Amino acid sequence: MSAAKEAYLESFLGAQPRLVEGVYLCYLHVPMDEIGHIYDVLHKRRSTIIEEELNDASNVYLIKAHLPVCESFGLYSEIWHKTSGKVNPQLEFDTWRVLEIDPFYVPETEEEREEFGESKLVYNLAKNLIDKIRKRKGILTEEKLVSAGEKQRTLSKNK
Repeated sequence: MSAAKEAYLESFLGAQPRLVEGVYLCYLHVPMDEIGHIYDVLHKRRSTIIEEELNDASNVYLIKAHLPVCESFGLYSEIWHKTSGKVNPQLEFDTWRVLEIDPFYVPETEEEREEFGESKLVYNLAKNLIDKIRKRKGILTEEKLVSAGEKQRTLSKNK
């Protein structure tokens, strides 16, 4: 690796990089009997509900929520399945949001290790998002493919 490339990499990592993710504005017209299913789906996908309105004439809620773009994959089919086709989400791009979590954080001091545990056990949302995107695009990730080599099965017959 060239000296310039190493210097650029170290300066980038030393500046505490952060991820910026796109956020959709999600509109949902929900009948009152399906409101629980919609809340389950939205909270599972890290959305934040901005506004709720009840239309008294038709007993339909209008829900506006911010939904991260990376969590929107499969949203339509999941909502369709949970509500038997009664609710259709409408997504429109709204804004960008900075994730305040360092994607390359590793506990270094003894106090950090006591508080957060060992480096492989710490849940890091930003790192998980990077790994999911890299996996979806077919780029290499840092996960181990073989967890225990002794337990691998061979197809040849033992004689």
